[in-house]
Amino acid sequence: MVVTFYDKSPSRPSEQLARLRAPTVLLQARIPSVVWGENALAIVHRVPTGLFESRLLVDDADLYAAAEAICARLPYSVAPVTEAHSQWREFKFYNADTPHVFEDGKTAVYLKHHNTEWALRNTVSSSIPLRSNFDLHDPARTCFNSDPPSPDSRDVRFPSLHAYFDALVDAFHEPPHPFIHRKFQSDITCHLAYLSLYTLSHRHLGACTLQETWGKPAVEQELTPECYDILNKIRPENRPFLIRFLLEAPILEYEKSIIEREEVRKDERDGLPYTAKKLKIPWCPIRRQRGTTSDPSPPRLTPHLIRRSAGQFGLDWRPLAKYASLARQMLR
Repeated sequence: MVVTFYDKSPSRPSEQLARLRAPTVLLQARIPSVVWGENALAIVHRVPTGLFESRLLVDDADLYAAAEAICARLPYSVAPVTEAHSQWREFKFYNADTPHVFEDGKTAVYLKHHNTEWALRNTVSSSIPLRSNFDLHDPARTCFNSDPPSPDSRDVRFPSLHAYFDALVDAFHEPPHPFIHRKFQSDITCHLAYLSLYTLSHRHLGACTLQETWGKPAVEQELTPECYDILNKIRPENRPFLIRFLLEAPILEYEKSIIEREEVRKDERDGLPYTAKKLKIPWCPIRRQRGTTSDPSPPRLTPHLIRRSAGQFGLDWRPLAKYASLARQMLR
């Protein structure tokens, strides 16, 4: 496979203009929003992805005001999530109820173009899911298009690179539903794969690990400087998951990953008072169907970002404080 890297957006200006009509309307209506999904990947993060839906993130309180503003200015109408693309419906073998990712009127509003076939032919969004799972008011977590297609779209905001990674790992561990939704998880890991390949990997090798460490166990591999820069910027509790992902190492079982994330939060407090969050671990439909349970053993080795004596970043695999008393030979 040949991977082509880009120094500017692979989306041409006319296409960007068509894709940014809805967020431009929200700008004019003074409703804060952030462009998400394929549009953000292609327009500001230089990922040559296909463009389908135009996902927008808005505050909870603004969901319906945003929908009303877009529908008043553009040919869209609020539609039930049952009309959303089948990509958002769960695999039947995993959950017989095949629920949609988006919940009607709770965490998302779904807008559908009046003429979906025309929209697809003319690179206009055939649908717009409006969602709310991002801090819209922290300027460090958003960025602007360095080469906007029009003056009106100049102030349209996108997730900064580190905020994009943070939000994806957050969403993976804190989904909008009480059960595991594989389609939702698949969408997140797809975004992570695109972002890491086109923004963090070595351009000549297409890998996030240094060539001289290839073939070694994950605990002995080293990442590219771009990876370390992003890991330094994201929240500490999200680093272990992203480190494993970038190393292409086995990801922890879902329940263990959620527990590990909370334990990292505790460790980062370094003795300061900490009120533990009540963990909401989504239940697994297929396990419930089969009557099986998850492995109760805790995570053993957790990757940590460190600074070495020379000042460069590196990785240190060690047990979290809660599990430090476990015998070394039991660690994995």
